[in-house]
Amino acid sequence: MMSVLRWRWLRWTVGVTVSVMAIGGGLMAVGASGGFIVRDAEGCPRSVGSTQAVEWVDIVHINDVTYERVYPRDDPIVEWDSVGEQIGAVSCTVGDAVQRAGYRFRNGESTFLPVESPLYTIRGVDPAFRIVALDFDITVVYQRSMPPSADTGADLLPFAAESVVSVAFLSPQDHSLLGRLTNTAEVTAFVEDLQSSDVDLGAKLQAFASGSSVFIALEFDDQPSVTLVADTDARVTHEGIVLSEVVLALLPPGT
Repeated sequence: MMSVLRWRWLRWTVGVTVSVMAIGGGLMAVGASGGFIVRDAEGCPRSVGSTQAVEWVDIVHINDVTYERVYPRDDPIVEWDSVGEQIGAVSCTVGDAVQRAGYRFRNGESTFLPVESPLYTIRGVDPAFRIVALDFDITVVYQRSMPPSADTGADLLPFAAESVVSVAFLSPQDHSLLGRLTNTAEVTAFVEDLQSSDVDLGAKLQAFASGSSVFIALEFDDQPSVTLVADTDARVTHEGIVLSEVVLALLPPGT
C-alpha cells in the first residue's frame, strides 16, 4: 500500500546567485542564496542550481508549516471516516526542479505529491501537528517537522492523551518489542506525564552521545503511532522532553 513517492532521491546542482528577471514563456529567474530558481507562470520552480548533493525526504508545506510523511510499519493508514475538512491542496511538485539544499518551501509546495493532491485535517488532531494527504487514493499522514520552540511536552505532542491506546517500547537496533503498556489508565497517565514535562533543548543537544536509548511508540487506533527516541542515561528524548521518574520507571533498559 505504500506509494512510490516514498523514494528519496539524490540531486546534483550548480550554485549561482542572480537577480529577478523576466524570461520568455512566462518563466522568471529568482535570486536565492546559493542558487537560482526559475519559476513558471504559476510560480512553481523549474530549476535550481547548487554544488551540493541533496537527499530529498517526502514533505509538504501548507499554512506556513512543514510536514514530513510518516511511514508506519504495522500501524493502520488513517481511515476515511477519521479524515476531517480539506485545508488546501498541492500547487507545485518541486522534487525534480529544486536541486539545492536549504531551499525554502512555499505554501502548497511538496517534494513528491502530485499537483492538486488534497490535504485534510485528522479528526481530533491539531492540524498544526498532523494532516492527511491523498496519495493515489491512499490516505497518508504527514507530521510537522520539529517546531522552532517548545516549553512543555504538550507543545510537541498536541493530542488528547486518551486517544493513545497503548505504548510500545522498541529496540532502536531492530525495532523488536521490549515491552508494552496496555492498561488504559496507565497509558493515559504515561502520555499526560510526557505532555506535562519540561522541554530542555540544551539537554537534548548533550544526549545521545554515548547513552543507551529506547524507542517509545505512542499507538493509536486510527492513525500511525508517534515515536519518540529516549536516552535513558541523559533522561531526555530526542525532541528535548525531560523524562520524569515516573516515566523512567516504566521504560525497559535502553540498548
